[in-house]
Amino acid sequence: MLLLWFVSISGCFAAAKVAQTEADLVSLHQSMRTYMDQDKYQSALPLAEQVEDLIRRIRPSKYSEHAASLHNLALVQRQLGQFRASEENFKNSIKTYDKALGNHSQSLINPLQNLAVLYYQFGDYAKSLKTLRHVQHIMHRDDGVYTMDQLPVVEGISRIYVKTNRDQEADQQQKFYYAVNKINYGGKDPRMIPVMAKYGQWLKNSGQYRQALEVFQQNLDLITELDMGSELELVAPLREIASTMYLKGNCCPLEPLNRATDIVVRDLSIDTEDKIQALLELADMNLMKRQERVAKQLYRQVWDLMSSQSLTDSEAHAFFNVPVLLGATNRFAVDQAYTKANQGDPNSLASLARPEHVQVFKYAQSDSSRKETPRSETLIGAPLELCSSHVLGLAPKTGSDDLAGYNLSLEFSVDGNGQVFDVSVDGDKVPSTLRQYVKNMLSITRFRPRVVDGEAVTAERVRISEHFPASQQQKKHTDAALDPDAHTVYQGCMMDAVA
Repeated sequence: MLLLWFVSISGCFAAAKVAQTEADLVSLHQSMRTYMDQDKYQSALPLAEQVEDLIRRIRPSKYSEHAASLHNLALVQRQLGQFRASEENFKNSIKTYDKALGNHSQSLINPLQNLAVLYYQFGDYAKSLKTLRHVQHIMHRDDGVYTMDQLPVVEGISRIYVKTNRDQEADQQQKFYYAVNKINYGGKDPRMIPVMAKYGQWLKNSGQYRQALEVFQQNLDLITELDMGSELELVAPLREIASTMYLKGNCCPLEPLNRATDIVVRDLSIDTEDKIQALLELADMNLMKRQERVAKQLYRQVWDLMSSQSLTDSEAHAFFNVPVLLGATNRFAVDQAYTKANQGDPNSLASLARPEHVQVFKYAQSDSSRKETPRSETLIGAPLELCSSHVLGLAPKTGSDDLAGYNLSLEFSVDGNGQVFDVSVDGDKVPSTLRQYVKNMLSITRFRPRVVDGEAVTAERVRISEHFPASQQQKKHTDAALDPDAHTVYQGCMMDAVA
């Protein structure tokens, strides 16, 4: 009888201990989630470790719960840069889910996606791609080939292809992304407006200008047809059409940009600063298209608008007191700037001013007979964006990181039409061919002119410093951050690349 009483008491104590442990587990998990939501991962780490340990000990048969705790621990470790430990716990989470639910379970999707992100972060693109393909297979198997849930996965796959210079495959993923949206929404749904804008930007950034113009025009037509309630909705696609026309070399990018600017200037809800920016964009485009007279009229309009709003001297200074770099005049000039520097030709750069625009690179061609894809190109340098292959070809260095020691002091003048003259380049440690290349590039670059009392005037002895930051992220043609003028430089780079 005494033995039975002792066993009963022991059982009560054990139950109480388990109950307390369960309560601790709930409290630990809540605190861990709070720290994670606040991005306090260093504080979350010991809690995540305790949660995983407790679940493994007190809930040994709860495989899904243990897998989830491993996943959370791996997430925290990834955020803290503990990549190898994170990888191991993501894998353990996946194995545990697999054991409990099978290798096609939806529960595998989150840990697989996060493992793919981890692989991408430390540069193992092959493993990242394979992992994302696994995720996509699960989604297709359960929800069909055109499930919307896969869109982040498609975007991730495309990003990997861009990173590894598999441009045609990246383009296929972007086309599929667009197709999935269109199949699910239909062509006339307002939710297609941002999708079309995104796809059009991809086409433009990848040099597929004709297709980009078609998509941007379709987006403009859809917005017009749906009558979104404000003309301002038309401004973004109109600007995209204008910039794409400029890149393609069409005759009339100013027409859609004029329309977009007129909408902004007329709208009473738009503040003065935004109207000034719209007018400046139009003026700058006119200058780049050699419509200097119209550009100067628009700069005068901006000046008068600033005067009527009593903007401070510092605000006016930002717009007009010093010339503002706009970009290279055309792709032919970019290519010739390198050719002349590489040949050591110090002669006049008059022949660099060819205004023609001809598309020279389009990596997503449908011509199956094309054997080779032009190599990818990047832009480096600041404030002048230069072709990385050109710079590295002219500098006896082993790689872009070694360029950090190169600094050039540039002095030049800018006339009232934004054209550069009297260029001098100083950089004792910089090879002469690279100095000549930078000088050539500066000479074919347009600036917004200095404006005084509403009139464009010559600015003399303008000084800038060209450098190559060691940590600078090289920009590719598919980066959305590239503006039209950076694309002009890129196109000039590719003329040499495909030669």
